[in-house]
Amino acid sequence: MQLLTSMPGISDVTAHVIVAEIGVDMTRFVADAHLRRVLPPQ
Repeated sequence: MQLLTSMPGISDVTAHVIVAEIGVDMTRFVADAHLRRVLPPQ
């Protein structure tokens, strides 16, 4: 959580939502581009 909340605009609540949605196991995402594909567009 500390790494996520250290980013500008990421609150504690937002960090918890991110972890709840994608989990803590980042090994399933081969690259950051793979993770971006599962996120909604901005």
